[in-house]
Amino acid sequence: MTYVSYESIVRRHLVPELGPIHLARLTPADVQVMMNRKLAQGLSACRVDYLRAGLRRALNDALRWGLIGRNVAALVSPRRGPAMRSSRSAPTRFDACWRPSATTAWKRSTCSR
Repeated sequence: MTYVSYESIVRRHLVPELGPIHLARLTPADVQVMMNRKLAQGLSACRVDYLRAGLRRALNDALRWGLIGRNVAALVSPRRGPAMRSSRSAPTRFDACWRPSATTAWKRSTCSR
């Protein structure tokens, strides 16, 4: 994470959502609510996980400095969206190589040894 992206995450997302909550009173549920709200606002699952990662890193520093007793962002699971799909519709050489008939033949030749 660069300084600019970290600053943007804090300014645009974390402070508006979590700023009113005292650091020692922040809970995993607060982080989860923030993540759910960001998904509902249209942010991608990847971006929301990036926000959680930034918060987790900041809370790791607070933990090292003795400001908090646990990192609540580390207790929240990252969000996962659907897998990325290729926009290509034409089969690739890889697809042709790994078609079912080719893999069956390969399994017979290598597994029967």
